[in-house]
Amino acid sequence: VVSQAVLVAVGFTSQGRREVLDWRVGDSESEATWGELFRQLKDRGLSGLRLLTSDAHQGIVAAMRRHFQGVAWQRCRVHFKRELGRKVSYKVLKELMADLVVVFEPEERSECLQRGEELAQKWEKRYPAVAKMLREGLEDCLAVLDFPADHRRRLQSTNMLENLMRRLKKRSRVVGVFPNRSSCDRLIGAQLIEVHEMWA
Repeated sequence: VVSQAVLVAVGFTSQGRREVLDWRVGDSESEATWGELFRQLKDRGLSGLRLLTSDAHQGIVAAMRRHFQGVAWQRCRVHFKRELGRKVSYKVLKELMADLVVVFEPEERSECLQRGEELAQKWEKRYPAVAKMLREGLEDCLAVLDFPADHRRRLQSTNMLENLMRRLKKRSRVVGVFPNRSSCDRLIGAQLIEVHEMWA
């Protein structure tokens, strides 16, 4: 039995309509696997891409920088908060999460960065890893501020994609072990086509 990754790309049109662009069953979430998916999207005519939202997985970020030069990258805020939360004791987790709400509240990049620096200074003595991550990663979470306010809620995190992946896992768990990659691809594909049609 070999564990496999399922890669899914979802896009928003300029009118705000969601579309399943492509999916792939692969060995891992490597730069090569994501790169192949991105290359095929471009070959099929994908153009005008302005923003890519994902977690900070090195494979997808490297592939994006190689295949979509000049496209802004939005680091998923939910993943960023979760990663920060893992760096502190559960006793102070609520305090940190409340502080992060204040950081992301403004609609101005400079104000967010200033609040982020203040937060880094506050936590630096107790949790230096939190301060380091805030200084290195906060700006990546603010790319969405360059887009219209009514687009930001959907683009600032991968929550919609996470919900879609939960739906796929629920179906794949019923099967358990697939006899081959094609059978997994067929089941995942049928689910994604259904979702795509529902969105349309």
